[in-house]
Amino acid sequence: MDPASFLDDIESARTNFEKKLAGWEASLDISPEKDDVWTRLRSVLADRTGQAPDQETIDGLQKIGDKRFSSGIPPGHRDQSKKSVDSGGYNASGLLVEPRFGDLAIWFEILELIKERNLPSVVFVTEDAKDDWWVIAKGKRVAPQPSLLAEAMAKSPGFQMLVLSSTTRFLERIGKQYKKKVGTASLKEVEDVAQRQRTVDRDWIASQRATVERALGNWIVAGGRFSSMEWFQGFPDIIAIEANTALRIGIDLKYLHKPVAGHLHPILESTRNRGQFAIDGGLIDRIELVLAAPDRTSVVEIRKGITRYADNNPIGFRIIICIAFSSSDGTYDFEAIG
Repeated sequence: MDPASFLDDIESARTNFEKKLAGWEASLDISPEKDDVWTRLRSVLADRTGQAPDQETIDGLQKIGDKRFSSGIPPGHRDQSKKSVDSGGYNASGLLVEPRFGDLAIWFEILELIKERNLPSVVFVTEDAKDDWWVIAKGKRVAPQPSLLAEAMAKSPGFQMLVLSSTTRFLERIGKQYKKKVGTASLKEVEDVAQRQRTVDRDWIASQRATVERALGNWIVAGGRFSSMEWFQGFPDIIAIEANTALRIGIDLKYLHKPVAGHLHPILESTRNRGQFAIDGGLIDRIELVLAAPDRTSVVEIRKGITRYADNNPIGFRIIICIAFSSSDGTYDFEAIG
């Protein structure tokens, strides 16, 4: 076989395909003006969208967001570690926006509408299930965070009610109110989209947790207390040699994205039991647990959980609590709390 002739045939086929593809594209009329769905959407959304912000407004929002997030003020502080892989932000219509401030941007726009129009109530449709929007009891979303309602009421003296709803629940309620049945297929399609987003969120949280815990381990051993360390496959995450005592310290790392006091019991119980097993087996001399949280509000929950556990169980190991701070370049820093 002549390699040159073979490559020429491939190039000729590629060229012909590109010409046909260009012809197909030219024959398609995909202009928005002739798209029935877009035309209908445009008529529905006319005069119902907010004013697009400029970069100065976005920058100001992000400065305020940093202060709110550090104090655990909702919404959005549960997203403060979100970032793009490359630059810590993404380009939206020519504006550089950090993803972690998305919820806050939406909330500020809602507050502005409440103020401008003296709205008595707002229904916000969202698939966000985190506790910086919702009060969560026994794993269920029961009401908006009280601080959100208080902030909305401060914008307008006549404001009385804030309702949060999933898309599916909203469609069901609207259908009943206006006596128009929403098709089962439509509801299923909406729920499927929401489920895919929840899956993406779970995957993102798992990835974030692994990244933070890796950075946390490096931060712990970089303080000069240890003469050497190695990452361990299994429990604990790290085995480090304490410089002053030559003791083998087992360090287990946990990043608690949304800590709940009542959920700390199994973590502490597991650390105590597995730590003692590792000590009895000669793997380590002592076990320590490092708990990292995204904000100070989360630290309060962690301390509550530890206190509840200690009321009925001997802890028997050292617990270090710290706050994880993310930066736009994708790195993390930590502040030890106790």
